[in-house]
Amino acid sequence: MAKIEGFQVSSQQRRVWSLQQADNSLAYRAQCAFLIEGAIQTELLKAAIHDVVSRHEILRTSFRYLPGRTILVQIVGDEFQLPVNIIDLSNKGESAQEAELDALFEERKRQSFDFEQGPLFYVDLARMSREKHTLLFTASSLCADGRTMENLAHELGVSIASYSDAEARLDEPIQYCDFAQWQYEILQSEGAEVDRPHWRENDLPDLLKLNSPFKKTAARDAVFAPEAFHFVIEAELAGAIRSLLNAHASQMSAFLLAAWAVLHWRLIGRSDICIAMECDGRRYAELERALGPFASHLPLTCRLEANITFFDALRRIHRSVEDLSGRQEFFSWERAGLSASGGTTEPFCPISFEFATRPEAYSVAGLTISVIRRYDCMDRFELMLRCVEREDELRAELHYDSNLFQEEDVSHLSDLFRCLLQSCVANPGARIEELNILTPAERQKLLVGFNDTGTPYALDRPIHQLIEAEAMRRPDGVAVIFENRLLTYDVLNSRGDQLARYLRGLGAGPDAPVGVCMEP
Repeated sequence: MAKIEGFQVSSQQRRVWSLQQADNSLAYRAQCAFLIEGAIQTELLKAAIHDVVSRHEILRTSFRYLPGRTILVQIVGDEFQLPVNIIDLSNKGESAQEAELDALFEERKRQSFDFEQGPLFYVDLARMSREKHTLLFTASSLCADGRTMENLAHELGVSIASYSDAEARLDEPIQYCDFAQWQYEILQSEGAEVDRPHWRENDLPDLLKLNSPFKKTAARDAVFAPEAFHFVIEAELAGAIRSLLNAHASQMSAFLLAAWAVLHWRLIGRSDICIAMECDGRRYAELERALGPFASHLPLTCRLEANITFFDALRRIHRSVEDLSGRQEFFSWERAGLSASGGTTEPFCPISFEFATRPEAYSVAGLTISVIRRYDCMDRFELMLRCVEREDELRAELHYDSNLFQEEDVSHLSDLFRCLLQSCVANPGARIEELNILTPAERQKLLVGFNDTGTPYALDRPIHQLIEAEAMRRPDGVAVIFENRLLTYDVLNSRGDQLARYLRGLGAGPDAPVGVCMEP
């Protein structure tokens, strides 16, 4: 048997691998579409892509178990020519081009990877016109996160520039295998052991039991299937948020995270809220331009009470975020006292949050390279808010497991979130229980529509006779619902007769008052 020369995997790779094995889902991948504007030959673009693959080992990495063991390793392949799928759309109109690119993006999202043989990386290059190309990168989350995709634009630009300027080449990059080995040594250090109790004192098993009022029951064999609902936070509202944050020296990411936490506190009714927050894993300058899966989602816990103001909540969450960021190298679900049950269910936080600042267009060698579309999934979730800020634009995406949520309910949730943001800006000193989460139409429905309960019925007949008549007409019809119990009209009528006989036995009758004692 041939000897396998493998390298240590990182905790991020181990997490993604475990989720894939447990979920059997194709969701765990990273995709990014770049628009390249300027005159460039297709062959030069292909050569630049191959240069990037040659420089970065993670782009030619596969995964295997050691023979006869359960230890997963990553194997770096020799330099090879990565196939580039060329598509010519230059003879089609703009709308047809967009439709074909959307279809290609979705097709790549559903395409499986061969984890043992590779490649775990697909490249599609669409020629839109002589001076416009769209480049689509698709990679397994074992090899890339969202930031990796953005870094690829910089790497590609420098590679293109190097063909006309020898000084444009980058320094030797940090290879991901070296990072994985460094991380392994960190996790074996005394500092990591000191940090372990922190994760176990928060009672994560209980905090992970969050049920949104919009959530439905999924089929037992349902496979994690995330979808996304996109909405825009209006420019006027986004500007008002920025003005408020400038006055209080706070950050947009913390503000949106605090609002997301308050919204779920209002909907779920629990004081302790746990939200999985994305940490990009690049705290050190040397890793800022590195390629590979550095990002991870860590459980952020926050305690909210009705009498605190929104700014109180914002300060609490800001402190928790700073603490969490400093601990990100030491977290794993195993260290938190949680692991897969029987190898079938990986623990995860149902509610998640991500924030990103989309990079400006990158100009090099007469070309402009910009990100026009991006998707990445590094961890499982039930409901995730992802906010993207670029210049004066603020966009939001609600990602949801389509087994558990319907699109109309997610759309409704986006309306609640926007209303809460508006209320936070208008009344930042208000208690969080007073903040508005209802649209004017919903408020009208709750206060007026739902209270308009008048129903015409015969005023010459007492209520018990009406119930008797309904019991004869449809005995199996539901008459009363309370919590998880219900009574049909036939049962309600029978119990009413039984109670009447009991009261008569105690002397009750016409003109004899009967007291009723019940909970408010």
